[in-house]
Amino acid sequence: RVKRMTARLCVMLAVIGAVRCSRLGAHRAGAGTVRLTGWPRARLLATSSVPRLLYFDLETTGLSKSKCRVIEIAALDPESGASFSTLVNPGEAHRIVRQVQALTGLSRADVSAPDVPSFGEALDALVAFVGEDAVLCAHNCRSFDAPFLAAEAARAGRTLPVSWRFACSLHASRTLFNKPWVPSRPARMTLDALATFVSAQGADSRATHRALDDCKLLAKVVEGLDMRYGLPPSELLKISFSLNSADGAALAGQGEGEGEGLTVGAAAGVG
Repeated sequence: RVKRMTARLCVMLAVIGAVRCSRLGAHRAGAGTVRLTGWPRARLLATSSVPRLLYFDLETTGLSKSKCRVIEIAALDPESGASFSTLVNPGEAHRIVRQVQALTGLSRADVSAPDVPSFGEALDALVAFVGEDAVLCAHNCRSFDAPFLAAEAARAGRTLPVSWRFACSLHASRTLFNKPWVPSRPARMTLDALATFVSAQGADSRATHRALDDCKLLAKVVEGLDMRYGLPPSELLKISFSLNSADGAALAGQGEGEGEGLTVGAAAGVG
């Protein structure tokens, strides 16, 4: 009987030790703990039940989802390094506001060149690049990029693939920096501020904001946050959401300042 009790006690102590080591590995990165970080860990999670994570970004003529139009689309697959980027012709009726020209360096002449595709053509190319069963992540995706993309698709008479989901790195960053074990946080949560905070290469050297550059910088930011505090790609998959089929059409017809009532699907719960 004493031997059985001793054996049970040893098993209990082993379990407790394993749990403590697991918690330390998850929450004390950088304190001498060896753990998997960044994309190698994502590859370990890449099973048939886990969708691919891609970064994407839009440049637009302005902020209104009903009045403004997309002028550039880009996407980046961090696993393979493959990327997609194209300018988009917004149509003759839509000018690029001065602030956007200063931010992106794009002019009306750039996006109205004969070889620049319409949004519908650009979306078809994006769908071909992304494929099915993917999570597209952008900074401020929930409030801007995803609904803007859906609104433009509706205007072009197209729908986004039903298997696409979206993730917002801005939301993920805010959640991360509210964790009790995170010692400090940046003053702002913009992509540039986060890039400077994690010392991402290229954060201070770019003169303009272009879609593919933003995708690449976001990949570096997420990797930097993961290495410091633990923000693996699997966390972005967990908070992914889908757009209801009616969202695009509703947003395309809304006036300036509207759109706060965007309805999105529930979080994925992947992983």
